[in-house]
Amino acid sequence: MNIAIIVLNYKKYIDTIICVDKLISIGVEAEIVIVDNASPNDSYTLLKEKYDKVSNVSVILSDKNGGYSAGNNLGVKYALDNFNPDTIAIMNPDIIIPDKSVITNLYNLLNSNDEYGVIGGVPITNNKFDLSKCCWNIPKGIEVVKSHFIKSNSGGNVKSCNFLGIALIQTECVAGCFFMIKSHIFRKVGFFDENVFLYNEENILGINIKKCGYKEVVSLNDFYYHNHDYTINETTTFFNKVMATKNTFESRKYMCLKYYDKWLLPLLYFVEFLNRAYLACCFIWNKFFRR
Repeated sequence: MNIAIIVLNYKKYIDTIICVDKLISIGVEAEIVIVDNASPNDSYTLLKEKYDKVSNVSVILSDKNGGYSAGNNLGVKYALDNFNPDTIAIMNPDIIIPDKSVITNLYNLLNSNDEYGVIGGVPITNNKFDLSKCCWNIPKGIEVVKSHFIKSNSGGNVKSCNFLGIALIQTECVAGCFFMIKSHIFRKVGFFDENVFLYNEENILGINIKKCGYKEVVSLNDFYYHNHDYTINETTTFFNKVMATKNTFESRKYMCLKYYDKWLLPLLYFVEFLNRAYLACCFIWNKFFRR
């Protein structure tokens, strides 16, 4: 097995340590590259000291926070230059792999067919499994706009999954929190598109993978834990809510311009206006009227 695992850290070094220590404890045979995405705390120093003497763990520092795509690309290119893996795994720091077999099974399935470009497993969040958080179809143009409503269902649009074998399905987009991709295919599609800072990376990758004639698949037999809350709840600060909608807006605006039609932009701007108005009303209500 010739694989490199990229873990992108931003401030949450404790999550990263838990994630990487679990990989080490279950005996995963891989080069692990931790990228600190210019965290404004002591993440890089602490991670560097923690894994300084661990032979298969590298800790590198980005000179700026360029977002999910740029940070992961930095780690991918470092791994390719230094270890020449045939497969790359992208893993968020809030991922817990329960058993070595998850990595081994996904790797073997991915490399069992030349048409497979990307593979993912099944994320478990809060002891629940939601297929729409696992994989989805590439959104159609109007769906890019509709999904931007802050009160819309953020789950992916799972209209069709082709069964390719026992517990293996074909899809168009795999969750970006953890997946594997063949190195030569990642190179062919130009890695992650760094024009998006955060959100919709999986959709753009799915579009490019499909254009190149490869398939994205999901193994329903291989589970992992994703310690992540998908909802914007009442405890989320107003500033963070605004920044989340801003980042999703910018990524969707870029998608409309490059991958869809410019006529969608006025609709997208209108939805963004409604989102900002809704957040402002919620803030005023909670600040001055809620008892």
